[in-house]
Amino acid sequence: MMLRRMACMFSLLCGFSLPASAEMIALTHARLIDGTGAAPKYPVTLLINDRLIEGVLPDAPAPKGYRVVNLQGMTVLPGFINAHVHNAYREEALQEWLRGGVTAVRDLGAYPSPTIIATRDRLNQSGRNALLISATPLIGPPEGYGRVGVATPEEGLAEVESAYARGYEVLKLAIEDDLQGRRWPVLDQEVAKAMSARAHQLGMPVAAHISHVRLLPMAIEAGVDELSHMVVEPLAESQAKDIAARGIAWVPTLELWQGVQNRHGGSWLNVAVENTGVFHRAGGTIALGTDCDGYTTPFDHGFPKTEVLLLKRAGLSLMDIIV
Repeated sequence: MMLRRMACMFSLLCGFSLPASAEMIALTHARLIDGTGAAPKYPVTLLINDRLIEGVLPDAPAPKGYRVVNLQGMTVLPGFINAHVHNAYREEALQEWLRGGVTAVRDLGAYPSPTIIATRDRLNQSGRNALLISATPLIGPPEGYGRVGVATPEEGLAEVESAYARGYEVLKLAIEDDLQGRRWPVLDQEVAKAMSARAHQLGMPVAAHISHVRLLPMAIEAGVDELSHMVVEPLAESQAKDIAARGIAWVPTLELWQGVQNRHGGSWLNVAVENTGVFHRAGGTIALGTDCDGYTTPFDHGFPKTEVLLLKRAGLSLMDIIV
Protein backbone atom coordinates (compact mmCIF):
# COMPACT_ATOMS: atom_id res chain seq x y z
CA MET A 1 0.00 0.00 0.00
CA MET A 2 2.69 2.51 0.98
CA LEU A 3 4.90 1.56 -1.97
CA ARG A 4 1.98 2.24 -4.30
CA ARG A 5 1.56 5.70 -2.81
CA MET A 6 5.30 6.33 -2.99
CA ALA A 7 5.12 5.56 -6.70
CA CYS A 8 2.21 7.96 -7.05
CA MET A 9 4.24 10.57 -5.19
CA PHE A 10 7.09 10.19 -7.66
CA SER A 11 4.64 10.63 -10.53
CA LEU A 12 3.37 13.90 -9.11
CA LEU A 13 6.84 15.29 -8.49
CA CYS A 14 8.07 14.28 -11.91
CA GLY A 15 5.17 15.78 -13.81
CA PHE A 16 3.76 12.62 -15.38
CA SER A 17 0.91 10.32 -14.41
CA LEU A 18 1.32 6.67 -13.66
CA PRO A 19 -1.17 4.70 -15.76
CA ALA A 20 -4.01 2.82 -14.14
CA SER A 21 -3.00 -0.35 -15.99
CA ALA A 22 0.23 -2.27 -15.51
CA GLU A 23 3.28 -0.59 -17.06
CA MET A 24 7.01 -0.77 -16.46
CA ILE A 25 8.70 2.62 -15.96
CA ALA A 26 12.37 3.47 -15.36
CA LEU A 27 13.13 6.77 -13.62
CA THR A 28 16.72 7.44 -14.64
CA HIS A 29 19.50 9.87 -13.60
CA ALA A 30 17.75 10.58 -10.28
CA ARG A 31 19.17 11.81 -6.99
CA LEU A 32 17.61 9.59 -4.30
CA ILE A 33 17.03 10.40 -0.63
CA ASP A 34 15.58 7.19 0.79
CA GLY A 35 14.31 8.55 4.13
CA THR A 36 16.51 6.35 6.36
CA GLY A 37 19.07 9.05 7.07
CA ALA A 38 21.55 7.61 4.58
CA ALA A 39 23.42 10.01 2.34
CA PRO A 40 21.73 10.85 -0.98
CA LYS A 41 22.56 8.51 -3.85
CA TYR A 42 23.27 9.88 -7.30
CA PRO A 43 22.73 8.88 -9.98
CA VAL A 44 20.30 5.98 -9.65
CA THR A 45 17.54 4.35 -11.69
CA LEU A 46 14.25 3.45 -10.00
CA LEU A 47 12.24 0.68 -11.61
CA ILE A 48 8.45 0.79 -11.27
CA ASN A 49 6.37 -2.19 -12.31
CA ASP A 50 2.57 -2.17 -12.07
CA ARG A 51 2.71 0.99 -9.89
CA LEU A 52 5.10 -0.61 -7.37
CA ILE A 53 8.77 0.22 -6.88
CA GLU A 54 10.60 -3.02 -7.66
CA GLY A 55 14.21 -1.88 -7.53
CA VAL A 56 16.75 0.89 -7.15
CA LEU A 57 19.85 0.42 -9.31
CA PRO A 58 23.05 2.33 -9.96
CA ASP A 59 22.41 4.57 -12.92
CA ALA A 60 22.45 2.44 -16.03
CA PRO A 61 20.51 2.07 -19.26
CA ALA A 62 16.94 1.08 -18.53
CA PRO A 63 16.17 -2.63 -18.93
CA LYS A 64 14.33 -3.63 -22.07
CA GLY A 65 10.60 -3.05 -21.94
CA TYR A 66 10.64 -0.06 -19.54
CA ARG A 67 9.38 3.39 -20.49
CA VAL A 68 12.15 5.84 -19.59
CA VAL A 69 11.60 9.10 -17.70
CA ASN A 70 14.76 11.17 -17.29
CA LEU A 71 14.99 12.86 -13.88
CA GLN A 72 18.28 14.64 -14.45
CA GLY A 73 18.55 17.49 -11.96
CA MET A 74 15.63 16.22 -9.82
CA THR A 75 15.48 14.59 -6.39
CA VAL A 76 13.25 11.67 -5.46
CA LEU A 77 12.28 10.96 -1.85
CA PRO A 78 9.46 9.11 -0.08
CA GLY A 79 6.37 11.08 0.76
CA PHE A 80 6.12 12.87 4.10
CA ILE A 81 3.81 11.67 6.89
CA ASN A 82 1.73 14.14 8.91
CA ALA A 83 1.21 12.23 12.14
CA HIS A 84 -1.34 14.62 13.67
CA VAL A 85 -4.21 16.11 11.69
CA HIS A 86 -7.96 16.55 12.09
CA ASN A 87 -10.96 16.87 9.75
CA ALA A 88 -9.22 14.50 7.34
CA TYR A 89 -12.13 12.30 6.26
CA ARG A 90 -12.57 14.32 3.06
CA GLU A 91 -11.32 13.47 -0.40
CA GLU A 92 -10.36 17.05 -1.21
CA ALA A 93 -8.20 17.28 1.92
CA LEU A 94 -6.46 13.97 1.26
CA GLN A 95 -5.78 14.91 -2.34
CA GLU A 96 -4.36 18.27 -1.30
CA TRP A 97 -1.98 16.52 1.10
CA LEU A 98 -0.89 14.10 -1.58
CA ARG A 99 -0.31 16.88 -4.11
CA GLY A 100 1.85 18.56 -1.46
CA GLY A 101 4.05 15.51 -0.98
CA VAL A 102 2.34 14.05 2.10
CA THR A 103 1.49 10.43 1.33
CA ALA A 104 -0.04 9.51 4.71
CA VAL A 105 -1.87 11.34 7.49
CA ARG A 106 -3.22 10.29 10.88
CA ASP A 107 -6.51 11.82 11.95
CA LEU A 108 -5.75 11.88 15.66
CA GLY A 109 -9.25 12.15 17.04
CA ALA A 110 -12.40 12.69 15.01
CA TYR A 111 -15.89 13.12 16.41
CA PRO A 112 -17.59 9.80 17.25
CA SER A 113 -19.45 8.48 14.21
CA PRO A 114 -20.81 5.04 13.29
CA THR A 115 -19.78 5.52 9.65
CA ILE A 116 -16.29 6.98 10.03
CA ILE A 117 -14.35 3.74 9.54
CA ALA A 118 -16.32 2.87 6.42
CA THR A 119 -15.53 6.37 5.13
CA ARG A 120 -11.83 5.83 5.82
CA ASP A 121 -11.82 2.50 4.01
CA ARG A 122 -13.56 4.01 0.99
CA LEU A 123 -11.12 6.92 0.83
CA ASN A 124 -8.15 4.57 1.13
CA GLN A 125 -9.19 2.71 -2.00
CA SER A 126 -8.02 5.62 -4.14
CA GLY A 127 -4.41 5.94 -5.18
CA ARG A 128 -5.01 9.68 -5.55
CA ASN A 129 -5.62 10.22 -1.82
CA ALA A 130 -3.06 10.33 0.96
CA LEU A 131 -3.35 7.20 3.10
CA LEU A 132 -5.64 7.91 6.06
CA ILE A 133 -4.96 6.35 9.47
CA SER A 134 -7.69 6.57 12.12
CA ALA A 135 -7.33 7.25 15.82
CA THR A 136 -10.20 6.94 18.26
CA PRO A 137 -12.07 10.03 19.37
CA LEU A 138 -10.17 11.64 22.24
CA ILE A 139 -10.94 9.67 25.41
CA GLY A 140 -10.86 11.29 28.85
CA PRO A 141 -12.79 11.24 32.12
CA PRO A 142 -16.47 12.22 32.35
CA GLU A 143 -16.73 16.02 32.10
CA GLY A 144 -13.04 16.13 31.21
CA TYR A 145 -11.11 17.13 28.13
CA GLY A 146 -12.09 14.85 25.28
CA ARG A 147 -15.09 13.54 23.37
CA VAL A 148 -15.65 10.21 25.11
CA GLY A 149 -15.69 9.85 28.91
CA VAL A 150 -14.71 6.77 30.93
CA ALA A 151 -14.72 6.63 34.73
CA THR A 152 -13.54 3.13 35.66
CA PRO A 153 -11.07 0.56 34.33
CA GLU A 154 -14.03 -1.56 33.23
CA GLU A 155 -15.50 1.29 31.20
CA GLY A 156 -12.09 2.03 29.74
CA LEU A 157 -11.48 -1.57 28.71
CA ALA A 158 -14.91 -1.76 27.12
CA GLU A 159 -14.13 1.39 25.10
CA VAL A 160 -10.82 -0.08 23.90
CA GLU A 161 -12.48 -3.35 22.88
CA SER A 162 -15.22 -1.49 21.04
CA ALA A 163 -12.76 0.79 19.23
CA TYR A 164 -10.66 -2.17 18.11
CA ALA A 165 -13.71 -4.07 16.89
CA ARG A 166 -14.87 -1.05 14.88
CA GLY A 167 -11.51 -0.75 13.12
CA TYR A 168 -9.74 2.17 14.78
CA GLU A 169 -5.96 1.91 14.47
CA VAL A 170 -4.69 4.15 17.30
CA LEU A 171 -6.00 4.73 20.83
CA LYS A 172 -5.87 8.37 21.91
CA LEU A 173 -6.09 9.35 25.57
CA ALA A 174 -6.49 12.85 27.02
CA ILE A 175 -4.06 13.60 29.85
CA GLU A 176 -5.03 17.21 30.36
CA ASP A 177 -6.10 19.41 33.28
CA ASP A 178 -5.78 23.01 32.08
CA LEU A 179 -6.27 24.20 28.51
CA GLN A 180 -8.25 26.74 26.50
CA GLY A 181 -8.88 28.80 29.63
CA ARG A 182 -10.61 25.92 31.43
CA ARG A 183 -9.68 23.45 34.15
CA TRP A 184 -10.48 19.80 33.55
CA PRO A 185 -10.60 16.66 35.67
CA VAL A 186 -7.78 14.29 34.72
CA LEU A 187 -8.21 10.73 33.52
CA ASP A 188 -7.72 8.30 36.41
CA GLN A 189 -4.22 6.79 36.41
CA GLU A 190 -5.43 3.20 36.76
CA VAL A 191 -7.96 3.69 33.98
CA ALA A 192 -5.29 5.04 31.64
CA LYS A 193 -2.90 2.23 32.53
CA ALA A 194 -5.51 -0.50 31.98
CA MET A 195 -6.61 0.97 28.64
CA SER A 196 -3.06 1.29 27.39
CA ALA A 197 -2.20 -2.27 28.37
CA ARG A 198 -5.26 -3.70 26.63
CA ALA A 199 -4.63 -1.63 23.50
CA HIS A 200 -1.11 -3.04 23.32
CA GLN A 201 -2.45 -6.58 23.63
CA LEU A 202 -4.63 -5.83 20.61
CA GLY A 203 -1.76 -4.30 18.65
CA MET A 204 -2.98 -0.69 18.90
CA PRO A 205 -0.43 2.05 19.66
CA VAL A 206 -1.46 4.59 22.29
CA ALA A 207 -1.13 8.35 21.86
CA ALA A 208 -1.52 10.76 24.77
CA HIS A 209 -2.72 14.33 24.30
CA ILE A 210 -0.66 16.37 26.74
CA SER A 211 0.48 19.96 27.14
CA HIS A 212 1.93 20.28 30.68
CA VAL A 213 5.18 19.01 32.18
CA ARG A 214 3.48 18.09 35.45
CA LEU A 215 1.40 15.44 33.67
CA LEU A 216 4.31 13.70 31.94
CA PRO A 217 4.82 11.19 34.81
CA MET A 218 1.19 10.08 34.43
CA ALA A 219 1.59 9.50 30.69
CA ILE A 220 4.81 7.57 31.27
CA GLU A 221 3.25 5.45 34.01
CA ALA A 222 0.27 4.73 31.76
CA GLY A 223 2.63 3.18 29.21
CA VAL A 224 1.75 5.32 26.20
CA ASP A 225 3.73 5.03 22.97
CA GLU A 226 3.73 8.69 22.03
CA LEU A 227 3.08 12.18 23.31
CA SER A 228 0.93 14.47 21.17
CA HIS A 229 1.89 18.16 21.52
CA MET A 230 5.10 19.45 23.02
CA VAL A 231 4.72 20.58 26.63
CA VAL A 232 4.69 24.35 27.16
CA GLU A 233 6.68 24.57 30.38
CA PRO A 234 10.46 24.02 30.36
CA LEU A 235 11.42 20.36 29.89
CA ALA A 236 14.33 19.16 32.03
CA GLU A 237 17.14 17.38 30.23
CA SER A 238 16.87 14.47 32.66
CA GLN A 239 13.17 14.04 31.93
CA ALA A 240 13.79 14.24 28.18
CA LYS A 241 16.46 11.53 28.45
CA ASP A 242 14.12 9.31 30.46
CA ILE A 243 11.33 9.62 27.88
CA ALA A 244 13.78 9.01 25.04
CA ALA A 245 15.22 5.94 26.77
CA ARG A 246 11.73 4.48 27.15
CA GLY A 247 11.20 4.73 23.40
CA ILE A 248 8.26 7.11 23.72
CA ALA A 249 7.95 9.21 20.57
CA TRP A 250 6.92 12.87 20.55
CA VAL A 251 4.80 14.77 18.01
CA PRO A 252 5.52 18.43 18.89
CA THR A 253 2.85 20.15 16.70
CA LEU A 254 4.89 23.34 16.67
CA GLU A 255 2.65 24.92 14.04
CA LEU A 256 -0.22 24.69 16.52
CA TRP A 257 1.79 26.43 19.24
CA GLN A 258 2.82 29.13 16.77
CA GLY A 259 -0.83 29.79 16.03
CA VAL A 260 -1.72 29.87 19.72
CA GLN A 261 1.13 32.26 20.52
CA ASN A 262 0.26 34.55 17.62
CA ARG A 263 -3.38 34.68 18.68
CA HIS A 264 -3.12 34.77 22.46
CA GLY A 265 0.39 36.02 23.21
CA GLY A 266 2.67 34.40 25.73
CA SER A 267 5.60 32.13 24.92
CA TRP A 268 3.89 28.87 23.94
CA LEU A 269 5.87 28.44 20.73
CA ASN A 270 9.19 29.64 22.12
CA VAL A 271 9.08 27.13 24.97
CA ALA A 272 7.84 24.32 22.73
CA VAL A 273 10.66 24.90 20.22
CA GLU A 274 13.26 24.90 22.99
CA ASN A 275 11.79 21.72 24.50
CA THR A 276 11.80 20.01 21.10
CA GLY A 277 15.49 20.76 20.84
CA VAL A 278 16.10 19.37 24.34
CA PHE A 279 14.28 16.15 23.45
CA HIS A 280 16.10 15.85 20.12
CA ARG A 281 19.51 16.29 21.75
CA ALA A 282 18.50 13.65 24.31
CA GLY A 283 18.13 11.16 21.45
CA GLY A 284 14.35 11.18 21.42
CA THR A 285 12.23 10.04 18.48
CA ILE A 286 10.29 12.92 16.91
CA ALA A 287 7.44 12.46 14.44
CA LEU A 288 6.28 15.32 12.25
CA GLY A 289 2.71 16.39 12.98
CA THR A 290 1.01 19.76 12.82
CA ASP A 291 -2.46 19.39 14.45
CA CYS A 292 -3.84 20.70 11.15
CA ASP A 293 -7.44 21.91 11.63
CA GLY A 294 -7.32 20.95 15.30
CA TYR A 295 -7.66 24.57 16.45
CA THR A 296 -9.04 27.83 15.12
CA THR A 297 -5.70 29.11 13.83
CA PRO A 298 -4.19 28.93 10.33
CA PHE A 299 -2.45 25.70 9.28
CA ASP A 300 -0.57 24.61 6.19
CA HIS A 301 -2.61 22.30 3.99
CA GLY A 302 -0.56 20.05 1.77
CA PHE A 303 3.17 20.19 2.48
CA PRO A 304 3.84 21.11 6.16
CA LYS A 305 6.32 23.89 5.40
CA THR A 306 5.76 25.75 8.68
CA GLU A 307 6.35 22.66 10.79
CA VAL A 308 9.53 21.81 8.86
CA LEU A 309 10.94 25.31 9.40
CA LEU A 310 10.04 25.22 13.11
CA LEU A 311 11.68 21.81 13.56
CA LYS A 312 14.77 23.26 11.88
CA ARG A 313 14.62 26.18 14.34
CA ALA A 314 14.53 23.60 17.16
CA GLY A 315 17.86 22.23 15.97
CA LEU A 316 16.95 19.33 13.70
CA SER A 317 18.90 19.08 10.47
CA LEU A 318 17.01 18.83 7.20
CA MET A 319 17.88 15.12 7.02
CA ASP A 320 16.61 14.66 10.61
CA ILE A 321 13.32 16.21 9.53
CA ILE A 322 13.02 13.97 6.47
CA VAL A 323 13.62 10.91 8.67
